[in-house]
Amino acid sequence: MRSRSGVRKGWAVIALIGLIGCQTDQRADRSPKRVAAAGRDLSGIWVAAPGRHHDRSAFLAMELPFTVAGRAAWQNYVQENDRAMACSIDFGRVTGSSVLPMELLQGGDVAHILYEYEHQVRRIFIEGRSEPLLQPLSRIGLSAGRWENDTLVVEVTRLKAGYFYERGFGPYSDGTAVTERFSISEDGQLLTVTRTINDPVFYTRPFDWTTEYEPAGPIFPYECELREYLPTSG
Repeated sequence: MRSRSGVRKGWAVIALIGLIGCQTDQRADRSPKRVAAAGRDLSGIWVAAPGRHHDRSAFLAMELPFTVAGRAAWQNYVQENDRAMACSIDFGRVTGSSVLPMELLQGGDVAHILYEYEHQVRRIFIEGRSEPLLQPLSRIGLSAGRWENDTLVVEVTRLKAGYFYERGFGPYSDGTAVTERFSISEDGQLLTVTRTINDPVFYTRPFDWTTEYEPAGPIFPYECELREYLPTSG
């Protein structure tokens, strides 16, 4: 028969093993969800702040560093051939020119951005979460994010060609890469997004611009109609 002291020693060993296992589990639980939660919460509905977003005139004033092919793509734009005429909106115009609100939902290892414009949805795979390896080029691309302190850095790849503004302003080619940097002010009332465009086919060097967003109201239904893309008369 085992003595009581032997039983107590046995339970002590079991408890020690359990404690070590628990600590091991905690160390191993540096999962994407924990990493994703390392930055600040950017969640909310946001709209470009008046006077603080890059409108078309400001974009033109940048004197974009076109290659010969890029300038030709701009100058040879034909509105009737633009996919936007069929209500197929691309990454550039959803993120760059729209003054409609977006809702950023943050949590776990995937963040989502819901745009009122065309009700486009983006999924951002936070570091540690595997993104779809076989995703083809698309008009909204593939977004993979990581935290740099309190800044969410998003690398957008696998983009189909498109435009950053209506009527052919700021064209970009297939395979363009965009780096976005999302940060929020200390009081949580201003979201700043800086986008860097890397398109060696249409531009001689990367370039960037910054848009500032403020809290907004609800996301409303959106219906694309052809007339919003047609020149206005008078």
